[in-house]
Amino acid sequence: MLFYMCRYNNSAGMITTPIYDVFTSATLPAIATVFEMAGFREGKEWEYLKNEKHFIFNPTNSHAFARTTEEPDKLAGPDLCWAWMDEARWSPREAFAKIVGTLRKDGYPRQFWATTTPAGRGHWLFEFWYPDEYYLENPEMIPSAGTIGIFKSFKGTTADNKTSRSMLSIMERVYGKDSTMLKQEGYGEFINQEDMVYDQRSRDKHMINTAQWPTKPKYIACGVDFGFDSPSAFLVGGVDEDKHTYLLDEVYKRRLYPEAIGQIAVELAKKHKITHFVCDSASPDKIGAINQALHKAGQSNCYAMKAHKKIGSLDDLTSGIGRCYAILTSLDSQGRQAFYVAPHLINFRREIENWTRETPKDGTNPKEKPRNMPDHLLDSWRYLMAFFYHQGYLGERGQIKPLLIRTRIA
Repeated sequence: MLFYMCRYNNSAGMITTPIYDVFTSATLPAIATVFEMAGFREGKEWEYLKNEKHFIFNPTNSHAFARTTEEPDKLAGPDLCWAWMDEARWSPREAFAKIVGTLRKDGYPRQFWATTTPAGRGHWLFEFWYPDEYYLENPEMIPSAGTIGIFKSFKGTTADNKTSRSMLSIMERVYGKDSTMLKQEGYGEFINQEDMVYDQRSRDKHMINTAQWPTKPKYIACGVDFGFDSPSAFLVGGVDEDKHTYLLDEVYKRRLYPEAIGQIAVELAKKHKITHFVCDSASPDKIGAINQALHKAGQSNCYAMKAHKKIGSLDDLTSGIGRCYAILTSLDSQGRQAFYVAPHLINFRREIENWTRETPKDGTNPKEKPRNMPDHLLDSWRYLMAFFYHQGYLGERGQIKPLLIRTRIA
């Protein structure tokens, strides 16, 4: 970005991140550091106009727009010379296609850059940046026309970054020294999909614009996993009369006291017309706080309860993981997918795309047990799907029996 802006006068570009918080907390500080190292001062040689989301480089009269990939259709329009997609693994293929279509400004070399940690060999990044390997594994996907391999990859590892090199030993302890997740997160490798717990999830298929959903959900509830140093995770979902399942909204925040949890519940209940909060049973005081807050806010048709918490495995449909996997892969009566996720649920997307099984020891069978890593929204998803299933919205009533215990209002 710096090199391009210095070399080409009056150039125009775009910087994208999955959500704007990523840009302000990570991407923009990185830009500021690099420009300062090169002797370009903020407020003199460059400036970022926060309200307009516009980056200006004065020496060559060049500029760049800062945008998110939450709604890909909004990325089309400008005539650009270059685009940089930061944290590309959290952005959909549709956003990539829209951005590439904007690289059409005459008289300039057109360039697209992506910086990211890998996200599995089924991700669109692997297809475009490692086409030889991708099409060897997926020969039926070879395009009948067009150019393969116009993008170049430059692999880096945590050990290569002198500012975070010390983190590698910590990552080994967290992920496991020989784990697939360490290969991905620490060494920049695209790992096999079979290592994923929810290996059938597809960002391009499931995380589509809400305007493309079959209809709106009729029954709406919210799964809640409590934390403090770890995030508290609210996941709002719904089911329509044809048993399509929708994930509508999320809240993912640390250090929430019971009063704040209650307030969030009230806001979500009003926004989505939620009838039930299905909660982590380990924190009855927080369940009580939600019910107290709902009562005070006049939300008499909504209350919090304890959830069924059986984790289980993929082949056990009475368990949380088994039920979620069945919903993820289910089809409706017309053969269409029956599971949809709102594109802005970035924390849910991050968790489901990075949840892997424990790495088996040499000579042993693969393990069904997921690795112990961030899964707060996935827990909320389990609670939510078990509740819908028990209520009869997704299958025969009573096959799963969550602890439907209403907390009394003092």
